[in-house]
Amino acid sequence: MIRTARYLSALCLLASSAAASAYTVTLTPGSLSESMKEIAASGDSSLKLEGNADIRDLLRLQSLPPAVTDLDMSGLRIVEYSSNRPYYDGRSLFRADELPTNLFFGSGLRSVSLPDNIKELPEGLFAGSEVEAVAIPSTVVRISPRAFYSCTRLGTVSFPTSLSYIGEEAFAGCTSLTRVDLAATSVRELGRRAFFGDSSLADVTLSPALTGIGEEAFSGAGVRSLDASMATRLDSFSLSGMKDAESVRVNSDASYGDGVLMANGSLKEASGIPSDLPALLLAQSPLTDIGPEVSAANVIGEYALAANNMDKITLSSDLGRVARGAFYAMPRLVSIDATALRGSLPEADDESFRGINQSAITLYVSEGYEAMWSLHPAWGRFKIAKVGVEAPVADESEIRVAASDGTVTVKASEIIERAEVFGKGGELLAMSTPADTECRLDMAGDCDIIVVRVTTPSATKAFKIMMR
Repeated sequence: MIRTARYLSALCLLASSAAASAYTVTLTPGSLSESMKEIAASGDSSLKLEGNADIRDLLRLQSLPPAVTDLDMSGLRIVEYSSNRPYYDGRSLFRADELPTNLFFGSGLRSVSLPDNIKELPEGLFAGSEVEAVAIPSTVVRISPRAFYSCTRLGTVSFPTSLSYIGEEAFAGCTSLTRVDLAATSVRELGRRAFFGDSSLADVTLSPALTGIGEEAFSGAGVRSLDASMATRLDSFSLSGMKDAESVRVNSDASYGDGVLMANGSLKEASGIPSDLPALLLAQSPLTDIGPEVSAANVIGEYALAANNMDKITLSSDLGRVARGAFYAMPRLVSIDATALRGSLPEADDESFRGINQSAITLYVSEGYEAMWSLHPAWGRFKIAKVGVEAPVADESEIRVAASDGTVTVKASEIIERAEVFGKGGELLAMSTPADTECRLDMAGDCDIIVVRVTTPSATKAFKIMMR
């Protein structure tokens, strides 16, 4: 409710600025300098500029009287200007409908309506300013790097449908920004640290056209739930460090950098995890169970689960390699279930298990293969136990799973508390809490590979099934 009220008040600021009586100046190119004394004498807080202006007039805006807090340039036309020598920023030619870089850097303006027809918000346009609300014209396709950098009062921005790019650190440090809605835009790229450190930013909706998210794009942001499943490229740490994020959805087929979901301190659900767990993917995560993802993994990357809170891990029958420090500093890890692998030992060495006390962790293997695991120089350092003889009570429950024609059947030797069906990307396809020894689940959608997780009073087991 507080966030809603704040958002509405910011919108009202724009509306009231436009509706209130403003001191109006009609310009011809180069004439704003002559009007500055009149603007100061008026004492008005709102200024409306009309007519035609060029770079000379735009730069004079940096010397507006402090009393002016609201600037309306929506009716102003920017015309081309050229000089015989560099005039600003090392340039001598300024095109029509172009704003100069850093125009409102450190400005005390609170509300700004920009000229129509501009296509780009240049670098540093409002950086470090007092701006609270900005209406971006419908013609803008690009927000350049640091355009709103450290605008600590910025509460709301309206994004046009034409927008296709948000640059590096464009909104970094906007600690009052609470909502970003890109759903109706054409944004394909979020630059590095685009929303870095935006601690109040709790509500984010991304564009369906989005393909790439840059490094640390949301690190330090207050995002609580984020659907980034449309993105096909997730750069290193792009969705990391969101301390309030409880749910994140990603694309299992995307290309991943390191640590994409690292250090999300409130994370309870992560869906769409790829079958190759990239380096540092879920390191420093409070997740206690990502069973379907781990039990379908082909590779567990370097430090992928480091400092994670899981106590039990079930390995996939397709697991081929465990990279360095994959389980580093997992304080609650007590067992690893490798029974699905039978005699196919994944590639591993001493570095794979650095940071954990292997002798205190039980490795469960299929009966008849215990010697193979025990003799391995890395896997053999675990406490080897074969299922059916030395397995704990948690593995005494007999569970059988079958799937055909979109239906999964589960039977158990005791009451089934919960049965879940996941796609290969980790998306939930079906779920049941039957409180019976048998249940049927009808899946939503077609999948060639599914993971079925079954929970009984004494066990939780995951089964990877190839659909026919």
